[in-house]
Amino acid sequence: MKNRRSVATAAAALALALSLGACSGAAKPGSEANPSAQASQAGGSQEQVQKVDCSTLTIDSDNESLPSISPDTPPTVTWNGGAAPANLTVKVLDSHEGGAEIQAGDVVTTSYIGWQWNEDSVSPFDSSFQRGEPATFPLEGVIAGWRCGLVGHHVGDRLEIAIPAQLAYGDNAQQGTPSGPLLFVVEVDDAYNLEALAGASADATPIEPDPAAAAGFEVGGELGKEPTLSIPADVAQPTESQAIVLARGSGPAITDNSNVVLNMVYSTFDGSIVQSTWQTGQPVTISMAQVQDPLKVLIGIPQGSRVLLLLPADQTQTKQAEAYVVDVDHVSP
Repeated sequence: MKNRRSVATAAAALALALSLGACSGAAKPGSEANPSAQASQAGGSQEQVQKVDCSTLTIDSDNESLPSISPDTPPTVTWNGGAAPANLTVKVLDSHEGGAEIQAGDVVTTSYIGWQWNEDSVSPFDSSFQRGEPATFPLEGVIAGWRCGLVGHHVGDRLEIAIPAQLAYGDNAQQGTPSGPLLFVVEVDDAYNLEALAGASADATPIEPDPAAAAGFEVGGELGKEPTLSIPADVAQPTESQAIVLARGSGPAITDNSNVVLNMVYSTFDGSIVQSTWQTGQPVTISMAQVQDPLKVLIGIPQGSRVLLLLPADQTQTKQAEAYVVDVDHVSP
């Protein structure tokens, strides 16, 4: 039986050591001090954090202890000395009810800033504003305070979110994560439905003759659905990264500043490691501004395309050449 890695590991291989499916951190996506669910509740595990049932939570819409937030970009905070709310609290600072409503399991793009709850804490522990780009991530990959707090709000909303420690990273900081209750200001830039995204290549125009076959690979499956990938033993391994368009979509093209949502089937050239985000329902999100040079070959490829991505052994974590069949599900901005 072939060895199988977790999707997170396969995604990390694709991003060349960037942690995908999580908010961008202060330096790189996936750093510890951000809303990704790497850290645990107090005395708990990441698995327990993710298993929080949002329907069991009391979520308040305001609290007298909430600090004042300036209308600036990025915003600043003025603490009033009040204790952190006991419940998850999501206050709408600016409403945009005409925007799409965020659903559980969506992929969202946000601009955000976060502080530990402390009136001396005027410097944020993380800010996408400081990095100069929003962050795109699946809601299932972030701390419970975000996962439960964003659902039901709308694209275009500006939110002040107070998160109790047990819905964030707990009371004991681990690996550089912030401890205790947290405060975020979140601007919801976009939201995408995973099921709808997964069929993005359905209307793509196939390239003829088949470029995968011409390169010696066997790629099957309908466009808009999970593809298959077979790598014959006699196929030469790549010596440089390549992106071979198999079917071209008609959406916006990937730029060097895009946030991109991808579904992929992945294999090492010897077939010992295989994985598919289609099987888990967890697409990969990457920031093109953060990826290393090998993935720059994706720039210029339009949303809705299906691509055969090849990476040589010296550009992968496995130290083996790797092949991906990638559907470009969404490109923003």
